[in-house]
Amino acid sequence: MLIRGICFLAALSGMAALGADSSTSIRAAAATKPVALSPVEISDKPVGSFGLGFKATVNFFGHKVLDLKIDAVYPDSEADRIGLVPLTQILSIDGKDVGEFTATFVKGSELNKELMNRKVGDKITLEVLLPGARASRFVTLTEAPREVSSHPHSVAAVFGR
Repeated sequence: MLIRGICFLAALSGMAALGADSSTSIRAAAATKPVALSPVEISDKPVGSFGLGFKATVNFFGHKVLDLKIDAVYPDSEADRIGLVPLTQILSIDGKDVGEFTATFVKGSELNKELMNRKVGDKITLEVLLPGARASRFVTLTEAPREVSSHPHSVAAVFGR
C-alpha cells in the first residue's frame, strides 16, 4: 500500500511538472491501473568488504566524494590486524583518488564495485591516513570468508557542501 501511494504521488508530481492542471492530473492518475512491482529484499545494513564499513561525505555540486572514512572495523579481520580503525581517512582506492568517485554505494556504482560485497580472494590497495597520523600509508587487503549475519558493517553517505 505504501509503495502504491508513493508511486501515485510520483505520478502526480510528474504530471504537474509537465504542466497538467491538478484536477486533470488526479483524474488521469486515478484512471490508470495499478502497477505491479517486483518484490524487493532490503537488508538492514549493506555488507562492506575487507572487514570494513565506510562513510562518505558528498559534494552536492558534483556528487563526488569529498571525504571517505572507515566507519567500522570487523574484529579479528585483516583490517583490524594491520591497525585500521574507525575515522581512518581513505585517500585513494587502487591508485584512484577518492574525489574522482561519485558518492554513492548503490549497486553498480564505482564505490559499490570497489568496496561492497566483494568475492573471497579479491584484493584492494588503499592509501589511508590514520587519525592523528602525519603521513599516509598504503595497505593491501584480501577479502576473506565471513558470516553476513555477524558482520557489523555499515555504509553511510553524509551530505556536505
